[in-house]
Parts: sequence; C-alpha cells; structure tokens
Amino acid sequence: MLALAPVIASTILVNALLPADGGRTFGLQAAVRLLAVALPPSLLFITTRTDRLLVDLERRGLPPGSAFVVGTALSALPQTLERARRVVDALRARGFDTEGSIGTRLRGIPPLTQAIVQGLLAEVEDRSLALEVRGFRRVRRRTFLDPPTDTSGEGLLRLCLLALAVGGIAYRFWLR
Repeated sequence: MLALAPVIASTILVNALLPADGGRTFGLQAAVRLLAVALPPSLLFITTRTDRLLVDLERRGLPPGSAFVVGTALSALPQTLERARRVVDALRARGFDTEGSIGTRLRGIPPLTQAIVQGLLAEVEDRSLALEVRGFRRVRRRTFLDPPTDTSGEGLLRLCLLALAVGGIAYRFWLR
C-alpha cells in the first residue's frame, strides 16, 4: 500500500481538481479499484515462497515451461538488485568513484548499466538453454513424489478467505 500511496494520492488529487463523472468520489473509487487489483498478488508474493508456489501451480496443471517463466519473472528483481550491488562493489574495488557529486554519480551510470544488461542477457541465454535441455516441451504430466502439504492454519485461512469472497459476491448481488 505504501508503494501505491503516490499513485492513489495523485488519482484523488487529479479527480478533485479536474472533476469528471463525479470528481472526488470517482477518484476514491479508482483508488479502491487500484488497491483491489494490486493487493492480492502482492500479498501472495510476500507470503508465499516462490518454489512452493511453482510446485503447486504445476500440480494444478500449469505446464512446466509456463511455471519456469513465472518463476523467472518472480526472481528477476531480487537477482537484478543483487547483480547491481556486486557490480557497484566491483567498480569500487577497481577505483571507480561511485560516491560524491551528482556528476560523479552520473558518470557511473553507463558502466553500471552495461554490466547489468550484459549479465542479464547472458542469464537469459542460460535459462533458454536450460529450458531446452530439461525437456519442458514434453507432453506427459510430471509425477510428484511428495504430497501437497498445508499446515492447519493455511487450510483454515483458505476456508476463511473463500467464505469472505463468497460473502462479498453475495453482498454485491444483494445490493442490486
């Protein structure tokens, strides 16, 4: 929610200053819609380990190649941040000044960007080769050795969320 705060504030402000179809009310509705779209996936990715999510998606029928793509997308940002930290450390070890004035920092952007992009391209090539070697285009479903595990709290939470969703849908239809 904190990451969306500037977007929500600007939505409300723009709709308050330039009213169209309801002004502030429309801005608040747009902000609530934005939160409704952004919060569920955010909560999912914050509370669920990526490896567990991918295994469960495959178990439910997602093709292995698609699960690999989803896993790659979810792990891209943390890996890129780690790569940037290592590149900055390497530049500093070679005597490159990464602290100081704005001009000094701006001069450090091209080598940093070049190293990160080259690393990402090499990683994309490695991942595409891994897809081909591991046979992600096979037609048979994967056989899992371990059963899906849920703690009792997860099962209870799932039932509560399902009841809340059904209640929300019923309430929505009741208002009409």
